Amino acid sequence: MDDILRTCIGPALCCLVIALNALIWRELKQLQYLKQSKTDHQG
Repeated sequence: MDDILRTCIGPALCCLVIALNALIWRELKQLQYLKQSKTDHQG
């Protein structure tokens, strides 16, 4: 039973971490883009 849980949870955790990283990365890029566009308008 323990082995089954481990083999299922392992890949699931990996997918979760990758998805979270992708989401955070996208949000950071959007924030940087917004900051740049703001400074561009001011300058």
